[in-house]
Amino acid sequence: MSLHHSRSLLALLGRTGLASCAVAAAFIFAGQAAAAPGDLYATDLTANAVYIFANDGTVQTFATGLDQPQGVVVDAGANVFVCEAGSGDLLKFTSDGTKSVLASGFANPIGISFDGAYFLVAENGADAITRVGPDGSKTPVLTITAPRGVVAKDGNTFVTHGTSLVIVAADSSMQEIELGSATRDVAVVSETVNGVLEETIIVSTDSGIVNKILPDGTIVQFPLGTTFDTPNGIAFRPARFSGDEDGVGNIYVADAAAGEILEFTKAGVEETFASVGNPNFLAFERATPSPSPPPSPSPSPSPSVSPSPTPGLLRNISTRDNVLTGDNVMIGGFIIRGGATAKTVVIRAIGPSLPLSGALSNPVLELNLPDGTVITNNDWKDNSAADQAALIAAQLAPTNDLESALIISLPPEDVSTTGSGLYTAIVRGNNSGTGIALMEVYDLDDPLTTASELVNISTRGFVSTGDDVLIGGFITGPGSDDGKVLMRAIGPTLAAAGVSNPLQDPTLELFDGDGNSVAFNNDWKDTASDEILGTGLAPTNESESAILSALVAGSYTVIVRGVNDTSGVALVEAYHLENSTPAH
Repeated sequence: MSLHHSRSLLALLGRTGLASCAVAAAFIFAGQAAAAPGDLYATDLTANAVYIFANDGTVQTFATGLDQPQGVVVDAGANVFVCEAGSGDLLKFTSDGTKSVLASGFANPIGISFDGAYFLVAENGADAITRVGPDGSKTPVLTITAPRGVVAKDGNTFVTHGTSLVIVAADSSMQEIELGSATRDVAVVSETVNGVLEETIIVSTDSGIVNKILPDGTIVQFPLGTTFDTPNGIAFRPARFSGDEDGVGNIYVADAAAGEILEFTKAGVEETFASVGNPNFLAFERATPSPSPPPSPSPSPSPSVSPSPTPGLLRNISTRDNVLTGDNVMIGGFIIRGGATAKTVVIRAIGPSLPLSGALSNPVLELNLPDGTVITNNDWKDNSAADQAALIAAQLAPTNDLESALIISLPPEDVSTTGSGLYTAIVRGNNSGTGIALMEVYDLDDPLTTASELVNISTRGFVSTGDDVLIGGFITGPGSDDGKVLMRAIGPTLAAAGVSNPLQDPTLELFDGDGNSVAFNNDWKDTASDEILGTGLAPTNESESAILSALVAGSYTVIVRGVNDTSGVALVEAYHLENSTPAH
């Protein structure tokens, strides 16, 4: 991404207004949830059901009548995915409880993990780890005897099989750790220590012991001297859900025969979290981190497990903001670059299905093409029957008929044509309605076989205080080249583009998929200023913020606030930078 494009976007914003503005593009967040963010899902093999547990251990039934439910995982959109060992299906439950089959034909699927772009399924009966795309496509990626648990984390893949744990790094190198007893599930707990990301691995075994593998490779019993009846599913409570920090970082173990889910602090202090049936596998519902006071600036951490993994490409992107009227609607854009083949994307405007008070009741979505054409969608079912079917097949049809969506193939940038490859999406309220909305862009193409990619994404919105700050997110998927992601929060510079009331001093905070704050910046020259200058994309105002980091495949959140609770219009951006591409 060149500086020329960055400047031209701001110039367009000031010169031609909303209709032809091509700001650089958008971000990803949860939709409506059947459970509250931070609640725990548990499968039950005896009852053939899935339960939801609130933070206080109270339980409600989520799904019944299943066929041997095993692994469970929740994606960034609050959709729940369950492996059915009996049917060989991978089930999807949308946030309103609608059930469908994402993929079928698995041989005894047990464990499942989500890396932010793809699912990994442990096919115990096929001796394989299979990657599943958002469209249900299946690709075997690892041959391993009778796998049970699987976790994709920080660019590495962790698999339990036999009596060992296998760690597969991004460069395909493998490490096998012998644990002496048949292994079951695996969980990976990440935390930043002195600026370095460290991973602790927790594995349940048939011997009734849960093992903890420390970052230095030491294996210890967890907790010391504690044995279980039949420990299986393991999960840890992620950070920052619904503003409630109670239990964050605690580890949960499903003891099926005892009919209990036990909760442990990091130090191993135990209490019974809930008693119900025969709990099997566990998964927490994650959510957008709640705004919190900015921490002291710290460098972006690097994973400490195996070689540094290859950063992923920008895949799915969205932004949540308070949509007002006039110039304070939500404006996002994206740039498609690479190859000559059109890229298929889904763009959505979500409002009434958000589990938030003050949600936008009837969003309207506009897509502005480089040639000035404007495509508008009010209600997603206004699309043609073919486009509706395609949205449903892609598992991206909104759950509320008043929400908007477009599925469209868009040409990438043509260097001989000024402005090509730049697209703008605008979300307004129908009849000038206002409220909180979510704008999303999904890349439906296979990144391993498609040359074009989303290289620059951003959204312009109004930053207020409390929960009404600018919240963006993106999902990175696997990519074929090295590179980094540059994130920026732009405020004062917008005044030169004709934006009234720009945010004078924005801050930028980056969270990982577990809700952990991994980087913070107030003024971009505070950290890594030489590297940021070298990209050719350094902010032009010293009060603006930037974070440059190599991000492995996964989901990320960025939050833009005003220093000292100030408010105004800001732009949040993310650029995928190839190492081989010089800055301009």
